[in-house]
Amino acid sequence: MANGTMPAASLTTERRYLTSIFIDLVGYTALSEQIDPEDLRLLQRRYQNLALTVMERFGGFVSQFQGDGVVVYFGYPVAHENDAERAVRAALEFLHRLQSLDTSIRDGSDFPLTARIGINTGLVLIGPELLSGGVAEFSAIGEAASAPTFTVVPSSTSSTGDHPTPSLPAKCVTIGRVRSPSMNSTRTSAPGVSVAC
Repeated sequence: MANGTMPAASLTTERRYLTSIFIDLVGYTALSEQIDPEDLRLLQRRYQNLALTVMERFGGFVSQFQGDGVVVYFGYPVAHENDAERAVRAALEFLHRLQSLDTSIRDGSDFPLTARIGINTGLVLIGPELLSGGVAEFSAIGEAASAPTFTVVPSSTSSTGDHPTPSLPAKCVTIGRVRSPSMNSTRTSAPGVSVAC
């Protein structure tokens, strides 16, 4: 591609029913003000590599890394009947493995990381967005790309909730039910649940 653009065929979008995950670090801004940018990048790389490894293990497609944010799609490019379940299992495993991630920096200091994870399922229009230099970044527009209806939060982040949730591991507890407005609609999506593990 001499002119640096992608062929039109590769910019095709698809309608998909998928589950999306958004992960971000708790206290990332404060951490970025505390440590050297090289150390921050070291921690960020480890965190991103862990997210990539875990999400792909469960069939997720890591669409974007934006600073401490990670966007993952389950149901694209390959759909499975249990994509929502895969997403929840991936989120729980990620949080579990994050606890043992090497978070030491060059001077030997340790900065343990905690993450929040939002999950939503619904119909989207998904495909690549063309960026400078012909680089494509995948994005989704629709209900599953809006605010999460299911949130997984580490117990260290929450001070409420002590009722076990039967469908999740025993170490997880229900914090509360949430309702999320659907994009371009006045109706609300199916209720979700916030969980602490």
